[in-house]
Amino acid sequence: MASPTRRFLGGVVLFLTTDVVVRAILFVMSPVLTRLLTPAQYGGYSLLLSIAAVAALIQYTGMDAAFPFFRGRISSEREEGEVAATATTMATVGCVAVTLVALASFGTSWLERLTRLRTAELLTFALGLLPLGLLNWYLYVFRYRHETASFVRVNVIGLVVGPLAALPLMYTAPADRRLLVLLATTIAAQVIAIALAFREARAVRIPLYGHGFFSRPLARKMLAYGGRLVPAFVLYAICFHSGRFLLGWLSGPDAVSILAVAVTISSIALIVRTWFSFFWDPHLADWVTQKQPMDYLPRLQAAIPLLATAFFLIAALGAFWSDLVIRLLYPASYAPAAELIPWLLFAGGFAALSTVAIGTTLIASNPRYHLPVYTAALAIQIAVSVKLIPTMGGMGAVIAMVAGEVFILCAWVVIGRWMLRNLALNWTVAAMQAVLAAVAIAWHNPQATLIVSVVMIGIGAFALRSHRSLLLQVFGSRAEEPA
Repeated sequence: MASPTRRFLGGVVLFLTTDVVVRAILFVMSPVLTRLLTPAQYGGYSLLLSIAAVAALIQYTGMDAAFPFFRGRISSEREEGEVAATATTMATVGCVAVTLVALASFGTSWLERLTRLRTAELLTFALGLLPLGLLNWYLYVFRYRHETASFVRVNVIGLVVGPLAALPLMYTAPADRRLLVLLATTIAAQVIAIALAFREARAVRIPLYGHGFFSRPLARKMLAYGGRLVPAFVLYAICFHSGRFLLGWLSGPDAVSILAVAVTISSIALIVRTWFSFFWDPHLADWVTQKQPMDYLPRLQAAIPLLATAFFLIAALGAFWSDLVIRLLYPASYAPAAELIPWLLFAGGFAALSTVAIGTTLIASNPRYHLPVYTAALAIQIAVSVKLIPTMGGMGAVIAMVAGEVFILCAWVVIGRWMLRNLALNWTVAAMQAVLAAVAIAWHNPQATLIVSVVMIGIGAFALRSHRSLLLQVFGSRAEEPA
């Protein structure tokens, strides 16, 4: 039997290799879609994806928060099956309920005004909420059960096959039907991926459903815990997408299409964040539930300079390459997206650091701060967006996103250090890297960017000098002591 370290490293290689391939395919497809769809269609499609992301957090009825929390407290294989089956059943009920509500309200005037899409397209989108929600939930279970191979196989089918199959069909379809073809083909691929997910679950003995494993008392406890977090999670999702919503409402889908391209390019550059979060989040939940500060605090501290250096360096360099990428791959009408990319990457750096700072609530097993933090962040983003979007367009929405992410990180740092007093970490390196990245982006000079990047690398290397192996420090079986 493979050792835990060998199994972990094997999962890392498999996930990273597949993720690179998948993202490369989706990256190539993005400029193709901007040519097959009009800017209004592309912007409307982007708004639909944002609505689906917010709906997903309501669909799961808080099970996405309760599942890792209760799974970390199991003491037998039977209990692990009960947690998986109970959470999956409750999430499925929520997905069905949200889909029915969406079907009943898909023709509302506010949605048509926001997206400027036809009724048939909105109806197809509403129907697709159910398979999308279920597929993402099954992937979530595979992820927290550390079943990387199953996650990869199901994710590839659900994420790539649909859009790839849609491209030739869209090319031959009338222009006004192409978005409808894309939505319908994506749903079909998700249904196939769901069938594969059931097969994978049986192979690794995960009881997604089953009367023998579902527990009503456990369901009530999980709802009580996770339900309290649903409003906070929804608020965070709205925070993330509020700029896109307000831009669409104030300026129309055409303006959203430019922001959507910038977000697409930024997500490719921030692929490291996805990789880190895929393994970090489940391990963080496992570490914290063991309640051994001497074990998890060094790992949390070690992650800060790594994340700050990696993500803020990517943001600083974004000012150098973003314009070239947009000009080479996209139609001329999308040129304004280039100036948005570095600041989106900058916001992504703060979001990545928040995955460390938010550990304070896991340590305390106290979710009561989520709602006020995300409420305040949303208020900040709305205020900044309303003020800046009419004059700055997409850049106003991006600045609002930066403001929201900065506030969220600062709020978690304050809560952990001075309110809950359970996560007093050193954030000096992160602050220095953020300032340097902001200077490089604002200056927008190749020579200055190069100098700042070298300085940032030096700061990061100096901060990490005391760790013999950062990978073992963050994911190893035992925390290293500082040298």
